[in-house]
Amino acid sequence: ALRGDGDEADSNFLQLLQLKAEEDPVVLEWLKRKTGKYTSPEVQNDLLKVMAMHVMRDIRSCMQQSPFLALMMDETTDISNNEQTTIVIRWVADNLEVHEEFLGLYHVPSIDAQTLTTVAKDTLVRMNLPLSKLRGQCYDGASTMRGARSGVATRICEEEPRAVYTHCYGHSINLAASDAVKESKLMRDALDTTHEITKLIKYSPRREAIFRDLKQESDTSTGNPSPGIRVLCPTRWTVRANSLASIVSNYSALQSTWEEAVDLVRDSETKARINGVSAQMRKFDFLFGTILGEMLLQHTDNLSRTLQKTMSAAEGQQVGRMVIDTLAAVRTQTSFDLFWEKVAKLVESTDVEEPHLPRQRRMPKRFDPGSSSGEFHTSPKLYYRQLYYDAVDNVINCLKDRFNQPGYKLYCNLEQLLLKACQQKAFEDEFQIICSFYKEDFQPDILRAQLLTFGIHFAAYNEAHGAHAPTFFDIQDYFRSLSVGQRDLLHQVVRVMKLILVMPATNASSERSFSALRRVKSYLRSTMTQERLNHLMVL
Repeated sequence: ALRGDGDEADSNFLQLLQLKAEEDPVVLEWLKRKTGKYTSPEVQNDLLKVMAMHVMRDIRSCMQQSPFLALMMDETTDISNNEQTTIVIRWVADNLEVHEEFLGLYHVPSIDAQTLTTVAKDTLVRMNLPLSKLRGQCYDGASTMRGARSGVATRICEEEPRAVYTHCYGHSINLAASDAVKESKLMRDALDTTHEITKLIKYSPRREAIFRDLKQESDTSTGNPSPGIRVLCPTRWTVRANSLASIVSNYSALQSTWEEAVDLVRDSETKARINGVSAQMRKFDFLFGTILGEMLLQHTDNLSRTLQKTMSAAEGQQVGRMVIDTLAAVRTQTSFDLFWEKVAKLVESTDVEEPHLPRQRRMPKRFDPGSSSGEFHTSPKLYYRQLYYDAVDNVINCLKDRFNQPGYKLYCNLEQLLLKACQQKAFEDEFQIICSFYKEDFQPDILRAQLLTFGIHFAAYNEAHGAHAPTFFDIQDYFRSLSVGQRDLLHQVVRVMKLILVMPATNASSERSFSALRRVKSYLRSTMTQERLNHLMVL
């Protein structure tokens, strides 16, 4: 902060000038002037604006060199109850390095679609970036942003149809995980109880102290330190697996905590909550659902963390398919046997009831069972295996549904065009779709010729690097290995690659800008508070 926390004469800016004046007589002579010193707060603000505009001009000059841009936006309400919008522009350099530039936070009178669209277009105009360069949009799933009739994405597509909209994969994974949890009663109850457990521990210093002592005794006896309790935040992007894992690893210590804490509580409501979670933790269903949720959500959490990097939508689809294939691989009898063994061992070491079959229920009369007497599971293991398979299937189906977006077909055509060209296969179908959609972005005859050159040259490159079935990542490495002249020879194919890379997978940069702003404000507040304390100590 230039002005610090005192009078203008004691501001950081003037104090730094006084320090500089001790070594530079010109500065000292300047400060002795009565007028025309240009050190007033108004001039300081003007200097800051000049420097900010200089930075923005440098960013703009770099972005103007890119043929394609992508727009990312997010909105929030700050602590002062002011509505703010953040804008980030994604672009690809000539060396195929992806950049995401944060342009600023904008106070808006409303966060309706028309206002946000106006802010986005006005920002592009101020940066001298034509809307015709926009090839991608990435927002959250709010109706204001993605509304089919009057959302921001729809309004921008009306002016630039090639600006393909992508529902942020980070939000999509969070929604997919939430949908999967809602479909499984065991996981839904486990998450609700886990949330209650973390609140009872973290919001009470006394109970947390009891838990900490019991945990320390357990860690000392076993010689295997376990992580502490991690708060379950339902609104954050799929970070629930670690919270469930902390419950599992501290199961015995938590059960002992409830036994000691319930006698120290006088409030009847709090005592009922403690007795409630204690009873839940003695049930086999809660333990099974917690371990099952931790196992499945670890995969979605890992995918979410991966996608929050500067990743393209095509790459996001690739890693998403990897996770779906992994989840499909755990839906086997062998995987379930290992999972069941893990649960059984924990049942033996904790105060949890043995698994049992639910009460058999008759089929409702509105359904005609015919002559069949119904089919029931013969053992608890078979019953819980069915629940295990259902939960895995739900996660897989929810991920597929959320990732299968309308713009995904276009990503597939772009990706398949390069994959077929590098394998020297027929690519005419994808070629026609891309050329008809992007129109003047490509010169069809030159692009077709360069795709043939690309296929022949890539075959030699692939053979030199241990021939195998090429992937999108191999093509990306190939383009980055080319010299400037070689990329110029394949400039139309490079444009296809830039078009793939410019489409973002997540809106994480916009989300992080709000978090960064909060961190800066917190730092300034803590710094000024410390300065006040130091001043009082001096007095």
